[in-house]
Amino acid sequence: MYKKHCNRCYHSSYSSCHVGQWLCPTCNQDLTNMKAIVASNQTSDFNLYNNYQKQNDFRVSSKSTISYKI
Repeated sequence: MYKKHCNRCYHSSYSSCHVGQWLCPTCNQDLTNMKAIVASNQTSDFNLYNNYQKQNDFRVSSKSTISYKI
């Protein structure tokens, strides 16, 4: 994911591609010639989620099985 900051309205704009025409969604300023920044937060959030899932899977698998006699 890529991000550009508008120099007119100062809002951030995000895109999945850094090439092609890029207009600010807030004020319609042309941001095409501005340098795109890699928005690494998406990757971090995804990694945090994966780590959370792994920890929960470990917790569930590490618990002993409870058996009941009928």
